Amino acid sequence: MRSKMLIVIYLLSLVVAKDALTQSSPTDYLADVKMELQKKWPQNRTVNLVFHGHSVPAGYFATPNVHTVEAYPHLSLQKVKEVYPWAVVNAITTAIGGEQAESGARRFSSEVLTHRPDVVFIDYALNDRGIGLERAKVAWEQMIRAALDQSVKVILLTPTPDLREDILAEHTPLAQHARQIRELAVHYGLGLVDSYQIFREIAGKEDLRAYMAQGNHINGLGHELVATEIMNWLQDSPLPGYALEWSDEFNGTMLDLSRWGYRKDNKHRSVQLAENVSVQGGALVLDLRVHEQPIAGKRASGAGIVSKRRFRYGYYEVRASLGDGRDEDGDGKTDEGWHHAFWAMAATFDEAGAVNTTYPGIRRTEIDGFENSSEHRHDEDQSGLDRFTQHVIVWDENGKEWGRLPQPPADLTVPKNFDPYAWHVYGFEWTEREIRFYVDGALTQIADYPADRFTHDEINVWLTAIAANWNREDQEPSRARYDYFRFYKKNNP
Repeated sequence: MRSKMLIVIYLLSLVVAKDALTQSSPTDYLADVKMELQKKWPQNRTVNLVFHGHSVPAGYFATPNVHTVEAYPHLSLQKVKEVYPWAVVNAITTAIGGEQAESGARRFSSEVLTHRPDVVFIDYALNDRGIGLERAKVAWEQMIRAALDQSVKVILLTPTPDLREDILAEHTPLAQHARQIRELAVHYGLGLVDSYQIFREIAGKEDLRAYMAQGNHINGLGHELVATEIMNWLQDSPLPGYALEWSDEFNGTMLDLSRWGYRKDNKHRSVQLAENVSVQGGALVLDLRVHEQPIAGKRASGAGIVSKRRFRYGYYEVRASLGDGRDEDGDGKTDEGWHHAFWAMAATFDEAGAVNTTYPGIRRTEIDGFENSSEHRHDEDQSGLDRFTQHVIVWDENGKEWGRLPQPPADLTVPKNFDPYAWHVYGFEWTEREIRFYVDGALTQIADYPADRFTHDEINVWLTAIAANWNREDQEPSRARYDYFRFYKKNNP
């Protein structure tokens, strides 16, 4: 009898171990926390996010300066409040500069769990090099088990950089601690913010010093990257049943040319220039310029980028501000003469990685998440396209336009007083049957586009602004800003 009982216990332990040996998913792990954050008064309660660790979460930049409100715990709180404006939520920092995990574990119950946290974020690896892998693992596991015993969710963070180590090398102390933290996340089924990998990818393309306040402390840009990654755990996908698969938050100091190419064509009344594209202030910026001397025969220069990856069915989303809100020529109008677009169509790239035409022979599908034409020349008589449109363009094999969907075209999908200069979220969901367009989460347009009737391409994403022929010719300088582009794929399609 006793032997049978031991066998049962052993089999159960295998099941438990099997269930635990997987890293949690951002879609599900904090589902209960996100549900609480969505509640409004009087059903809501206070949600506590506790950040435990060393000098980086404490906000040390160039020692001894502490920039609390620029550190990732506070930035995460700001981002949470943007998504959940009615939530009562605290970001509590229990970090101490210079501390390692053993010291953090000793005060974990009295100074962390006493706050009754909903989620604990643990970030100690930068200083754990002083105690080694084995002692660090024991201390991390003590904290993990203490939190789990209280039903507290745990997110582990791999280390941010130390410029004294080569982050691209495989066997440095920080790389080893990062691997150990990933293994702990898998073993206990926890969340993981892989800061080390984020900065490692950046280091392969640009100078990490742009993200550092001193050799071992990240600056505001670096903290922004970590906070953005944390938000992947705290923010639901825009549509039910979808999970984030690919994104660019434009948080760096330059465009990631492994992901994007410049639009560099000469079309309508402008030539598109790479130098008009920049990444600054956490956004992609497309500067739109008017020149005294023509460039390639054009007095206006636009800008744009095109994703090097192609996508198909899923949900596509940007957050954008179109125009600069300034009346440059004193005529009472702003952003005159520009055609902004978030759209998707197959693209071809030249040897330098740029796109020189919007007429590739391979195109059949064009999805216009939005086209916004400032000061459209047909605004008064309504005889043509209006200021803001969302639709599908179907292209024939001969390169000519077959038509637009929905039919008849319903191009005006937002009110006349819509302000494109304000920040708005634009998206579209593409399935095998249709495309559904959204503005600020509201459904604005549905286009029937079945795969058994039309060719469905794999498509590149375009974020562009040009001086179009259908815009008024009273051109003035302007710009467009994109906070992010995100692509979500359906779970178990």
